[in-house]
Amino acid sequence: MDVTALGPLVSSHQTDNARRGTAVLVLFVVAAVGLGVGIPWSIGTLTRPYGPGESPSTRPAALPAAFISIGVLAVLVAVPKLIKWLRARTDSLELHQHGLRRNGEPIPWTAVASARKQGFETGGLRHYLGFDFRCVVELTDGRRFVFTSYTKDATQLADAIAATTG
Repeated sequence: MDVTALGPLVSSHQTDNARRGTAVLVLFVVAAVGLGVGIPWSIGTLTRPYGPGESPSTRPAALPAAFISIGVLAVLVAVPKLIKWLRARTDSLELHQHGLRRNGEPIPWTAVASARKQGFETGGLRHYLGFDFRCVVELTDGRRFVFTSYTKDATQLADAIAATTG
């Protein structure tokens, strides 16, 4: 399909990959600190000789475990975001009168089966990490794509797409 068949451009929505990349960097720093502090602290706590009246149950292990847990959680969140950051460097969505264009691919409204909005843009940490809002767009050929609050004006774009699917 030719892009001109989609009609005039209504709005353009770029993905804020700089924010995603910064979030990945911050998450990896948090992971390095959490694991870098928690693991040696745990090893030191577990390998230190017992003193008088001490037993394994009397040694405080919760704090080192908390550092390790935060580090592991940060890695688990950062790795998928890193992969998405590497793959989606030039993601963009253009809203046209008779369809949309995703990364250069024209998609007429007749090819859009549904658009499911999940959440809402809130700001704060959830917004910074892209967890506050997402929209799943399903196409009639079975393919689907997702955009999050990393996409400029994501909620308005989702509303416009959802309005065309009835």
